[in-house]
This record gives sequence, C-alpha cells and structure tokens, in this order.
Amino acid sequence: MVTVDVIFHKVKPQGGRRLLYPNYLKALSAAAEEANMNVFELIGLLGMQIKPSKTFVAPQVRRAARSVPPVRASLSHAPLWPRRARRVLPAH
Repeated sequence: MVTVDVIFHKVKPQGGRRLLYPNYLKALSAAAEEANMNVFELIGLLGMQIKPSKTFVAPQVRRAARSVPPVRASLSHAPLWPRRARRVLPAH
C-alpha cells in the first residue's frame, strides 16, 4: 500500500487531491513498472478483481406533457409545396 501512496503523490497535480486522466495513466504505468508487468496485464488483473454489485438498469426518463406545440420550420421560407391561389371574382 505504501507504493500506491508514493505513486499517487508523484503523479498528482501540485496541491491537488485528485488525479486527472493523464495522471491516472501515468500512475498505472508506474504501478505496472513497480510490479514488473505490462500495463495491459496490470489493467487486466485490476479488472478481474472488480465484482459488479448489481446489474445496471438505465433510469426511466419521464417525459412531461408538451404544453407548447412543436416549432415548425421558419415561416420566412417559401412552403415546400405550392399553394393554390384563390380566385377573386369581380363584384357586379
């Protein structure tokens, strides 16, 4: 456990308490080197130790009723189909 603490303090940002992803990769590389392993072998061993606590189920998203009608295409453009012109009869 001491080795993990030393590696963490070597790769963490100055004054920080968390590792950014690039620093995390450096820590994995340093831990693999310390264990005389390939990085991918170390990742495989770490992954084998993780036991899922339960099956992931995506949360159900509730959709609210739409009170506003959906927005149509811009009214400034001409319609996609021609409209029939109304005939205006002259008054007699």
